[in-house]
Amino acid sequence: MTANISDVISILDANGFIKYRSNNGEKYFGWLPDEIEATNTFLRVHPDDLERTQKVFRELQEKQDAKLTFEFRYGCKDGSYRPVEMTASNLLNDPLINGILLNYRNITERKAVEQALIDSEARYRSMTANIPEAISIMDAHGMMKYQSPGIEQFFGWSPEERIGTSGFANVHPDDLETAKKIYHQLMERENARLTFEFRYHCKDGSYKPVELTASNLLNDPLINGILLNYKDITARKKAETAIIESGKKWEAIVSASPDGIGLISLDGKVEFVSDNYAIIHGFTTDEKNDYLGRSVFDFIDPSSHPAITDQFAKLHSGKKESGESEYLGIKKDQSRFSLGINSALLYDKDGIPTNILVIGRDITERKAIQEQIKESEQRLQMVINVTEEGIWDWHLPSGRVIHNHQWYMLLGAKPGEIENTVEAFGNLIHPEDKAIVFQKIDAMLQGKSDKYYSEHRLVGKGRTIWVRDRGAIVEHNTQGNPVRMLGSYTDITKQREADAEIKFQNEKLRKINAEREKFFSIIAHDLRGPLGGFMGITEMMADESQYFSEIERKEMMSDLSRSARNTFNLLENLLEWSQMVQGRTDFLPVTLNLKELITGCVAMITEPAQLKAIKIRTDLSNHLEVIADHNMLHTVIRNLLTNALKFTCEGGEITVSALEEENNFTAISVKDTGIGMTEEMRTNLFRIDAKVKRPGTNGEHSTGLGLPLCKEFVEKQGGKISVESEQNKGTVFCFTIPTSGEQKILDIPAEAVKIHDTEILTNNLRIVVAEDDEISAKLISIIVKGISQQIIRVKTGLEAVETCRITPILTLC
Repeated sequence: MTANISDVISILDANGFIKYRSNNGEKYFGWLPDEIEATNTFLRVHPDDLERTQKVFRELQEKQDAKLTFEFRYGCKDGSYRPVEMTASNLLNDPLINGILLNYRNITERKAVEQALIDSEARYRSMTANIPEAISIMDAHGMMKYQSPGIEQFFGWSPEERIGTSGFANVHPDDLETAKKIYHQLMERENARLTFEFRYHCKDGSYKPVELTASNLLNDPLINGILLNYKDITARKKAETAIIESGKKWEAIVSASPDGIGLISLDGKVEFVSDNYAIIHGFTTDEKNDYLGRSVFDFIDPSSHPAITDQFAKLHSGKKESGESEYLGIKKDQSRFSLGINSALLYDKDGIPTNILVIGRDITERKAIQEQIKESEQRLQMVINVTEEGIWDWHLPSGRVIHNHQWYMLLGAKPGEIENTVEAFGNLIHPEDKAIVFQKIDAMLQGKSDKYYSEHRLVGKGRTIWVRDRGAIVEHNTQGNPVRMLGSYTDITKQREADAEIKFQNEKLRKINAEREKFFSIIAHDLRGPLGGFMGITEMMADESQYFSEIERKEMMSDLSRSARNTFNLLENLLEWSQMVQGRTDFLPVTLNLKELITGCVAMITEPAQLKAIKIRTDLSNHLEVIADHNMLHTVIRNLLTNALKFTCEGGEITVSALEEENNFTAISVKDTGIGMTEEMRTNLFRIDAKVKRPGTNGEHSTGLGLPLCKEFVEKQGGKISVESEQNKGTVFCFTIPTSGEQKILDIPAEAVKIHDTEILTNNLRIVVAEDDEISAKLISIIVKGISQQIIRVKTGLEAVETCRITPILTLC
C-alpha cells in the first residue's frame, strides 16, 4: 500500500533519525530507503528552513498524539531542493509506530501554480500601470468601482479619488447628454460595445478630449460592470485641426512673410523659393523659377561656403543651433550683400530627413545700423566714464546692467568685480530699502509714473553709502513695452549724515526748550504762589499777631511749615534736575542699608500722611543692602512716597517693599491704593516735555518734575523704573538698584551718610554757623542750642575758616 500511494511515509525516532522510509521516496527525492535509513532527517532540510523545522519537531515532541502540518524544502539526491508539505504526528507512545510519523506530499506543481498566479497578477498590475490608456469599471448604477493607475497620469486624479464617484461627474456639461445616451444603449444589450468621444474634466480644472470604448460586461463574473477604456486624443485632435489649417497657414506665411522662404534638397539643390526670396537676390517674381534645380552655393559668395557647409553638416548630424547665421550673398547682378539665414531640417512621418527649410533676409542695412549704434555707444561710454555720476544702463529683456567706472568707485570696487546682472544690481541695495526701491521701479515700468526717483542705501565692498538714484525708460519695443532703462547714482552720504546731525540737534534743542519752559513755569507759578502766601501769612503774624488766638497762631505756623516743606522739596528737585542736565551731578555709589534709608524717607511724610489718615506699611529686611548713590536713591524714594501720598485718598494705604532678585539687583516698589491713572498718562509719565501734572486728592499741587528726575537717577545707577496703574484701583512704581556687582564702592565713612546715636559731649563746645540768610541762620541756631550755648554766626565760608583758625574746639554747621 505504501508503495502505491502518492505521499512519502517516514518514521523518525525521538532524536530525528529515520527508522523507516517508504519505497516511493526514491521517485520523488532520488534516495533509496537504505541510503537514508538511520540518518538524521534534518540533514536534508534546506538551510533557510532548518531552524523553523527543528522548532516544529520540538513542539511536536512536547505533546502526545500532536499533529502539525508545515511546508519546507527537502534536499534531493541530485542536489536540488523540492517543496513539500509535511504532516507530522507524535506517535512515540504508539506500540506499533513508536516514533514520529511523517507524511511528505510533493507540492512542486502547486507552488508553480501559486507563483504563476503571483507573476500573472504582477504582470497585470504592471500592464495596467504602463499601458498608454486608462481603464475603469463602472457598476450598473453608474458608480466607479475600479480605476487603473493610469488615470492619474491621464487626468491627474488618483484612483482613490475617483472610486465611489459617479462616472458622469467628470464629463463636460456639453457632452453629458451624449454620454448618458451611450450609457443607456449599452445597458440595453449584453456584451454591447460602443466608442465615442467627449471631454473629460481633469483635476487641474482643464478638459481633455478622450476616445472612450465602453463594453457591457455586467454578466462577466470577473468584471461585473461596464468596462471603460479611455484614450487621450489630444494630439490627434490637434493634428486634425493642424492638417486642416496647415495648408492655408503655409500659404499665408509664405506670402505675408517679409523674409524669403525656400526648400533645399539634402544634396543642396533649390526646390522652392518664395517671391521675397527671389527679390532678395535681385530677381523678379517671374524669374524665381531660375532658382529651381540650382545649387545653393550659386547664390553664396565663396568666402561663406565653408560656413554654410558646416551649418548643413550640423543639421544632418542632429545638432540644432538656434539663432541667425550670417553669410555673404550674391545678387543677380553679382553684387554682394549681407544675408541672414535661419535653417531647419524637415522630416517625413517616419522620421526620415527630406528637405532643409531656409528663411533668409537682407541684413545689409541692419548691419550698418548696428555699426552706427556700436560707435555711438562707444562715444557715450567715453562721456559716461569722465562724469562723477555713477551711471547704470539696464537692458530689461536680458537682465544685463552696464555701469561706468565711477559707479564702481562709489561702491569701493574695481570694474568687473560686480556682475553686470539685475540680480547683482538688486543685491547691492540695503535689505531694509530693497522692497520700496523695486516697488518704485515697477510703478514706472507699469506706466504709473514717468520717472524713477529713490534715495536709499547701497552696500558696497566694506562700506554702506546713501545714494540719490534717478532713472527713466529710454527705449520701447514695437508693442510699446519698455526694453531699456537708463539712470544715475549720486553719492549723498555726507548730506544724509549732515541731515541726521541737524535732526539730532533740533531734537536736542526741542528738549532743551521744553525743559526751559518747564523751569520757567515752575519758577513763575509753583514757586511764586507758595512764597506769596508765605509772605502774606508772615506779614499778618508780624503786624497783627495780637489779634490771633494761640490756636490760630499754631494753625498758621503749621500751614507755614507745610508750605515751606513743599517749597523746599520743589527747590531740591529743581536744583537736582538743573545739576543733572548740566552734567554736574556727582555719582558716588556706596553700600547702603536699604531699610535705614527708606525708614528715614517714610519719617519725612509721616505727619502729612496722618493728616489724610493714610497708613504707611513697609516690608523690608533688616540686612538688605544695595550699591547706590545716597542722595540719588534718597531723592527717588522721597519723590515716589510724596507722589503716592499726594494721589491717595483719605483712609488709603501706602506699602513700601524691597526684594532681592537673582540677577544681582534689588527691586523696590511703592504701592498705593490711590486714584490711579490712564494709559495716556502712563505713556508720558517720565517725560519732562509732556503735560501730565494734575492736583492730588486734597488739591495738592504737582509740578511733573519729580518722576522724570526719578527715572534719570535710577537709570544713572544701572537700574530700570516701571509703573503699573489702573484708574480708581491704585498705582505701583517699581525700580531696581544693584545689590552687588563690579561697581566701584567708594570708601566713604558711615558718618557721611548717616548719624549715629552717640552721646555728644557738649562741655566747652563752640559751634560756628555759616549762613548768609538771616532766617536760615536763626533757624539753625535754634536747632543747635540743645547741643551748645556757645554759637558763633558768620555769613561766608571764608569767615568760618578764619574763625576756626583762631578759635579752638569748633564745630562747623
